[in-house]
Amino acid sequence: DEYFVPENKFSEQKKIQVKYREPLDAFYRQIYPDLLKIEPVLMGGSIDKAGIDVLLYFKNDICIKVQEKTRDVDYDDFLVEFYHCKENNLKEPRITGKPGWYFKMGFDLMMYIVVPSSNIYIIEKDEIIKAIEKNKYDLKNSEWKTSWNPEGRYWTYNKRLSWFLIKNKKCRIIL
Repeated sequence: DEYFVPENKFSEQKKIQVKYREPLDAFYRQIYPDLLKIEPVLMGGSIDKAGIDVLLYFKNDICIKVQEKTRDVDYDDFLVEFYHCKENNLKEPRITGKPGWYFKMGFDLMMYIVVPSSNIYIIEKDEIIKAIEKNKYDLKNSEWKTSWNPEGRYWTYNKRLSWFLIKNKKCRIIL
C-alpha cells in the first residue's frame, strides 16, 4: 500500500520537528508578526497527549495551540487519525482501539509539513471538522491507512481526505 507509513516515520516526525525547530519558528514569526513567544510542548506530557506540539503566545493572553504533522512525500491528501491500537486489526479498530487525534482535537491549528517539497499546509480546526462532516459518508466507506508508531508501540488507523476537500492555506517554508 503506497500510503502505509513505515514504522520509523513517527520517530522521524519528532526528529524533523526538532531539526527544523528554528525554521518553523521563523515561519510562525513571519505569518504572525505580533507573536510574542513560541513554546514547544514537552513530549509525553498531558498537553502533548491532547495533540498539541507548540503553543504560540500573543498579546492579551491569546494562545494558539498548534499540532505539527510531517510527511516525507506529498500525496495530495491529509490523514485523519481516528483510532490507535496495540494490535493491527484493520477490520474493527474502533472496537479494539483508543480514540485518535480526531476525537481529541485539543489544537486550534494544524501545520502539515511536507519536508522534501518544503510545502506547509495550514489548517484551522474548524475547517477540519467541516471537511470531515461534509465527507463523512466517503470517509466511512474508504479503506483504512495504517501506520506503526514505535515510540508509543501502537498502530494508527487513518482515513485519507484530499486537500481539494479541505480549506487550507498552502505555503512554502525554507528548511
